[in-house]
Amino acid sequence: MTTNFIQATLLGDRQLFTPLPNFIAPNHYALGKLVTRVASNIPYIFWPNGEPCQVANLYMLSLLNKRGRRGRQGLALKGKKGGTFGNYASKISQLLRYCCRKNVELMEVSDGFFCEFMQSLREEKKNLNPLLDKKTALSVDEVGRVCLEFLRYAGVFYGNEMFVALEGNIRIEYREVRIKSKSGRLIVKTYLYHHSFSSGSSVKRRDPIPSAHISSLRQAVDELESSRFVNRRRSIMLSLLESIGCRRGELADVLVDDIFAAAEQKEPMLTLTNLKQGDGSQRSVPISKMLLQEVKTYIRYFRRPIIDNKIGLKNDHGYLLISETTGRRLDDNTITSEISTLRKQAKIPEKACPHMFRHAYITRLFITMIQRHRFENEDKFRFALLTWDKFAADIMQWTGHTDVMSLFRYIHIAFAEISGYASIVSSVHLVEVIHAYDSQLDNLITRMLEGPAVELFKDELEKLRMLRNEDISIAYRRAGVPEHAADADGSVSSPD
Repeated sequence: MTTNFIQATLLGDRQLFTPLPNFIAPNHYALGKLVTRVASNIPYIFWPNGEPCQVANLYMLSLLNKRGRRGRQGLALKGKKGGTFGNYASKISQLLRYCCRKNVELMEVSDGFFCEFMQSLREEKKNLNPLLDKKTALSVDEVGRVCLEFLRYAGVFYGNEMFVALEGNIRIEYREVRIKSKSGRLIVKTYLYHHSFSSGSSVKRRDPIPSAHISSLRQAVDELESSRFVNRRRSIMLSLLESIGCRRGELADVLVDDIFAAAEQKEPMLTLTNLKQGDGSQRSVPISKMLLQEVKTYIRYFRRPIIDNKIGLKNDHGYLLISETTGRRLDDNTITSEISTLRKQAKIPEKACPHMFRHAYITRLFITMIQRHRFENEDKFRFALLTWDKFAADIMQWTGHTDVMSLFRYIHIAFAEISGYASIVSSVHLVEVIHAYDSQLDNLITRMLEGPAVELFKDELEKLRMLRNEDISIAYRRAGVPEHAADADGSVSSPD
């Protein structure tokens, strides 16, 4: 990195990497031949003047062999920005930009310089509100940890294994955390620590989005002066985020064929791509017939004309959510932007984002599980998750989690909310039926007020009621009890 390069015009805060589509990476030699592997979307990292950062790109290639969740090989590459790889590249970019600003080579980074870098991250403020920190303490530490791993790789690459070490140029230490597995076996995990990291006391997590805010967002859909297509797409987004607990990338990946396949099932289950469990992993989640009917209406009368006009029906890519202007798959970030647009219209002062719908879904799931199986306190629920295999497996199937302990944070939230929770019902799925029915009825009334004939409204209301009754029957069957055979208080006892 030359002086001229350091003094080159820094391109503001532009992203310092780009995902490479259709990239083929070398893997190993076997029988005298090079064996390759597909690594589409792997980030290509460059310095602020556009010159490639070769050591960073070699580090990206090395991550292809890094173990992912639950020991799976390879981190996620899915998504517009390269998935987990893109997350790593984004964090490393912040270090590269800081080095350029300070005219410091990567191999000149000292322990003190790294501390200054970490402090600069803590001092960053939000553009729209300079009084608020741009990153939480947890986010700053995560950036630092990724950058240390990268610098350690760079040190080894340049022949200095003590560059990042216990007594190295950059002084680190290794700490242990002890956890118990489902079988009760003690697992010791080691993680990298630097003295510039925070204590973690100011970690902030997103809370579940309140039901009142969801109602306000739905009202905002009707208030905004947008096309009928965009309004209907926004309504579908809200319904799916609320009802199936998906991540935004999983929502963007839902296919039209998945919707019609679920609609053909006696007890509908929607197939979702599992973004956190490696490429190709999928899970199935319950979905109500009422919601499927709403989505099928969107497909036939709103999505199809856009596809026909923009790219042609023969070129249909199959994704459910599409751009009105291009007909292409809706980007993950657009889903976040749409929720932000609705939040501003609804004048909701608190944060609202797609992932908060997921938190609300899991919390609601836990609340109904608590009531269904009569768990008296948090410890008994936690014990059931760790020891009752089918119970944990069902929850993890619906939520897409791979580690049961990552669900523990929802136990406290659920018990905190349960005293004020109105619906004590026989199963998780019946709660979803009630939510779906209320939502669909509100949408139907809104459309009636906009002009449809009264007779048409009556027909659609009758169809909605019929689908609701079918969904209720399905919910009882999934609960494993005859219809109307729940206990007097509406709960279903856990098996012995």
